[in-house]
Amino acid sequence: CNEVRVPLKRKQNMADINTNTMFHPQLESITVSQIVNSGISSADALTFHEKLQSILKQCGGSRALAWNVISKILLRPDHPFSLHQLMYYGCYADWDAAKNGPPPAWTPSLENAMSTNIGNLLQRRGSELLGSAYTDPIASFPRFYKLSIENPEVYWDIIYRELDISFSVLPSRILHVTTSKADSESFPGGVWLPGAMLNIAENCLVSNSKKKPNDVAIIWQDEGKNDLPLNVLTFEELRLKVCQVANALDTLCLPKGSAIAIDMPMVITAVIIYLALVLAGYVVVSIADSFVSREISTRLKISNAKAIFTQALLSIFICFPADMRLLLRAMNRRVRPQPYNRGGKEEEGRGREEERPPSAGERTGTGNTETQK
Repeated sequence: CNEVRVPLKRKQNMADINTNTMFHPQLESITVSQIVNSGISSADALTFHEKLQSILKQCGGSRALAWNVISKILLRPDHPFSLHQLMYYGCYADWDAAKNGPPPAWTPSLENAMSTNIGNLLQRRGSELLGSAYTDPIASFPRFYKLSIENPEVYWDIIYRELDISFSVLPSRILHVTTSKADSESFPGGVWLPGAMLNIAENCLVSNSKKKPNDVAIIWQDEGKNDLPLNVLTFEELRLKVCQVANALDTLCLPKGSAIAIDMPMVITAVIIYLALVLAGYVVVSIADSFVSREISTRLKISNAKAIFTQALLSIFICFPADMRLLLRAMNRRVRPQPYNRGGKEEEGRGREEERPPSAGERTGTGNTETQK
């Protein structure tokens, strides 16, 4: 809401920034020849210099305002990067980066600031929270930031209400500051939301004043299909898919609270599965899909996972007993899991190797497998 402070050179520390601002000339003293040396023609440099002097007169002594005007009106994407640096560091030649951090590369307009979540909140409740000190979202942002640090009870209560987060059990308070040495070692900084309980999946899926059933919940792009339109999923569509997986999980007859792993890339089905596991009352064990068999095995054993979701191809995902994923990794072949025993016990079957390509029915989940598309 306030500003973005990003130095125009990668991997810079405060000493580097101070050095750059120290040795670059101030804007008022930049000459036409210095502009030429940055990589543009003499004629363009002369015109550029004249416009620069006009901007400096308009902006007076405001460096942030001068940089905003220069970056939006004077500089162009086709200008050499060295010219951008000359203007940027010249604008902040007397900036104390050690004290103030990197000089801002971009500062929002008041209109932009008002369109943000914090800007909208401050417009509605700024006077209530900050009293007569409130002016606008940009000028009053430092005071609001200070309030968030000094009054966490007030700030976080507002944020939870703004986000419309629903607790199954309300916290006794926002922050309990620990006093004993033992508690301080166990909970450095204190205990947040003591006694609170919530279901994050429920908060993601249930409609409220902040999200309607037909609002967009997820936007994604399928891998290798950059030429196609983006995919979208509404909250209602997401809820239906999550409930479908959650109901399917109940057919496994696993005790509630059991650990179930997800070893998948970040695809839309992984999001649906994650929410379904939480909604159904299971513990999610997240495993990076890049891990080798040994690392997967370690995490499955530590978590005592009862089942695992994984993805053999980019178009399908499968769920089977936890040791099956290791077999898939070890053989580097497709594994078709045997059907589960609906009587309450996990099936002992190891699956069988398939050295041939899967049939059309197997690919679509209509064959004898339990593969779901």
